[in-house]
Amino acid sequence: MDFKDFQHLTWDHHAYCLEGDRISIKNTLFELLEKKLGFKVKANPDFWISEFDTFGIDEGRKITEFQNRKAVSGDRKIIFIGANTITREAQNSLLKTFEEPTPGTHFFLVVPSSEILLPTLKSRLVIQKIDNAGGIESGEKFLKASKKERLDIAKEMSLNKDKAGTIRLLNQLEKIVRGKVDIKKISPEEIILFETINKFRGYLNDRAPNIKMILEHLALITPKYK
Repeated sequence: MDFKDFQHLTWDHHAYCLEGDRISIKNTLFELLEKKLGFKVKANPDFWISEFDTFGIDEGRKITEFQNRKAVSGDRKIIFIGANTITREAQNSLLKTFEEPTPGTHFFLVVPSSEILLPTLKSRLVIQKIDNAGGIESGEKFLKASKKERLDIAKEMSLNKDKAGTIRLLNQLEKIVRGKVDIKKISPEEIILFETINKFRGYLNDRAPNIKMILEHLALITPKYK
């Protein structure tokens, strides 16, 4: 990943949502903060980093408390939040924080997909998609697989509790199928698929979503494409 992927990041806005692979984004972002924007990320009391599978209301309160404190070593504070999903309650708790941050506070929210966010929260963020999540290979494989093969994929992902991978798969399926569909000739099965993907994204924001149920259902209703 290159700095050009983050060309829109400046101190001009206080809240960014970076959509993609968290590890890749984090490494490049931290290097950018230090080398290009002059903000140290190591041993800095004004830098908060927290990473979660599911970001909940308690974590939201801690973030709010931190951003209300006065900066110690300079005039800026940075909060980095990495999460696979964020509960609805936590998103609501962040609304006012993102809307009216303390001066000099900047937020970087890294998620697999911005589609997991409430519209009201998204409206307070500058959203940038970082295309680094391995292309669409897993989605293509899923679409071409038999129902049995899809159920095997679902079993493996659910055993690994792979929430981030599930979100990524939903996004890839939606992108691929939209590229194949003639909107004037869209089938009832494809309409159901799009509606189901959108619904399942909401389910994945729960603290303990049933990944097995989601993937198995997806395996059975998704039309097969060559």
